[in-house]
Amino acid sequence: SSSDIPHWFSKSRFSIFIVARWWEHFTNKKSPLIWVPDYFCDESLEILRSKKYSIHFYPIKNDLLPDWERCYLDAQVNKPDIFILVHYFGKPSAIKKTREFCDQFQAIFLEDAAHVLKPFDDIGTLSDFVLYSQYKFFTIPDGALLVQRKITKNHWLDHNMDSNKSMTEAMNHLPKKSPGTIGWLMKKVALK
Repeated sequence: SSSDIPHWFSKSRFSIFIVARWWEHFTNKKSPLIWVPDYFCDESLEILRSKKYSIHFYPIKNDLLPDWERCYLDAQVNKPDIFILVHYFGKPSAIKKTREFCDQFQAIFLEDAAHVLKPFDDIGTLSDFVLYSQYKFFTIPDGALLVQRKITKNHWLDHNMDSNKSMTEAMNHLPKKSPGTIGWLMKKVALK
């Protein structure tokens, strides 16, 4: 969509951290509860853990879709602020059901399309943010895209707040040094 705003990062872990910081600036609250599927890359949560963000692992079924019955029960006690839905192995996940869940519990919907090269079907159409990880497809040391979608579906958000200003403020908290390529190079050599 022409209203989408792309933000380039080295890795998706920075994108997830930025969405958490954006949420803090946009809502004027501290430390969101971030729901992550219980099958998720631990490395992507490294920054969130170091900054002491609250992470809640929600259950998924054998088909890698959220276990909605258990999610709805759990949300009564642990209301999500940010909900991460993963499109495992490039297969679109439960996008419409996730939008309904996020609307009901007033949560930001973050799609992790790490195994998707470009959007298809409903990927990237109903969420608030979408993550893509180009470095997983090409022989490059880094490259992750965070797409900030126009926040219009969330009637509970304060639309007087400037979403772009909140994103700029969030990005001021990024490390000023980019990751080195030596680790990536060594990993590629070991793979060869």
